[in-house]
Amino acid sequence: MTFGDKGTRKDLILGDGLRLNALKCPEREALVYQDRRFSYRELNERVNRLANALIVRGFSKGDKIALLLHNCNENLEIFLGLAKTGIVSVPMTYRAIGKDLVYMINHSDAKGFIFGEEFEEIVQAIKPEIRGVREFWAVGRKNPPWAANYEDLLLSGSDLEPGVSVQETDPIWIAYTSGTTGVPKGVVGSHRGWVLQISLSAMELKIYEDDTFLNTGPLYHVAPYWSCLSILYLGGKVVVMREFDSVAALRLIEQEKITVASMVPTMFNRILNLPEKEKRKWDLRSLRVVKVGTAPLLTKTKEEILKFFSSAHLYEFYAATELGQVTILKPEDQMRKVRCCGKPFPGVEIKLLNDEGKEVTTGEVGELFMQGFNTFDEYYKNPEATKASRRGEWISVGDMARMDEEGYYYIVDRKKDMVISGGVNIYPVEIDEVIQKHPKVLEVAVVGVPDEVWGESLKAVVVLKETGGATEEEIRKFCEGKLAKYKIPRSVEFVSSLPKTPSGKIQKSIIRAQYWKDQEVKV
Repeated sequence: MTFGDKGTRKDLILGDGLRLNALKCPEREALVYQDRRFSYRELNERVNRLANALIVRGFSKGDKIALLLHNCNENLEIFLGLAKTGIVSVPMTYRAIGKDLVYMINHSDAKGFIFGEEFEEIVQAIKPEIRGVREFWAVGRKNPPWAANYEDLLLSGSDLEPGVSVQETDPIWIAYTSGTTGVPKGVVGSHRGWVLQISLSAMELKIYEDDTFLNTGPLYHVAPYWSCLSILYLGGKVVVMREFDSVAALRLIEQEKITVASMVPTMFNRILNLPEKEKRKWDLRSLRVVKVGTAPLLTKTKEEILKFFSSAHLYEFYAATELGQVTILKPEDQMRKVRCCGKPFPGVEIKLLNDEGKEVTTGEVGELFMQGFNTFDEYYKNPEATKASRRGEWISVGDMARMDEEGYYYIVDRKKDMVISGGVNIYPVEIDEVIQKHPKVLEVAVVGVPDEVWGESLKAVVVLKETGGATEEEIRKFCEGKLAKYKIPRSVEFVSSLPKTPSGKIQKSIIRAQYWKDQEVKV
């Protein structure tokens, strides 16, 4: 925290970290993307040029600019440039279909749109339906006649600090949820929440200014942004992958001497299932911290991660775009606390409530509500959804959890993923955990499907490894003795892949929907 000339406390503004590092260590390497390398001075100058160019073009604090980009150096510099001006970033998933993009752009009231050149046809197709956007910019070597070139935009701006008065309570971004259960909701976050989030995350993971971070996740999702900006705030180096590739990730760990890496479970699975010869090829001893989040980490995967990345300390998080980081499971507890997501993150308080709003007892399952410094401000222009997520000052995204006698928390399942079969509540993630241990299983999602007798019954949707086939009876028999009889799936279906959100979460709602589409009542 810094102080002004008169001793008054300055607001916590995200762009200040980059500015101060450009003064403190201007020639230190800050950002690497493919063959491009930027020092803190160079990165800060590009960020300032963008900020000043937008100001000259009439954009001001509180305006929104939509982003449709693959991972690239421009992605991070745009986010920081907008932060310095008080302009709000609206990052959008590049996997969204046209109607969803139109909805997010129009709903967010975006006045500008920055997109990668590879999305030209998509943007041109939806352009007639977009309201309010007055300027388009293309990132890349070519741009259509109706959009300006991003590098030309930078050349038109000064490299001096923009000098806009930004407060810590000002919004920094609107992030749209994946929309797997309806219309996407715009999650509004503030500068203060982000600065506290990335600072305390670095403290908890013991990350320092000499660390080098490998970013593997999509830079429109909150977790990769947090991780990258945490390193840049401290003065470390960020190495950005355009998209995840298991062999390329191992190569970069060796070449760039990566010390910190963050991946989702599906990424770890892809690395762990590489041929042994390929896995042994790379020197991974520089890796000191590995963190995982956004989706449940099954025990078998965890055991293999600890064995393969033997030099690294493993941290596991439970987090949400609306909540920030809620819990952390530290290295010393990884195998002591099975299927655990840890204790509350600094500044976080948790309650587990039943449907009547009363706290459950130790060991009982309840809906997780929390208070903290990084909870979202609101769902943009959606007061009903904002109100529905809260009970007074407590906030929930519908996850079910329990707490043990030592104060550690366990995410049992999404409330909406719970299966009620014959009046019994069943949480499928427990069953996922068992089936995932089958030597032929790569991925699994257990969902509830219609059943005339029980209302719902359990179905396991399974992706097999390439090493050989398995039968339905083999999977069911594998569960015997490991699960109560009523938790063993009544049916098994084998598929080539499972639908996932861009952040790597298996979309059980999409899997489940195909079995309920012809039902009058959808559980």
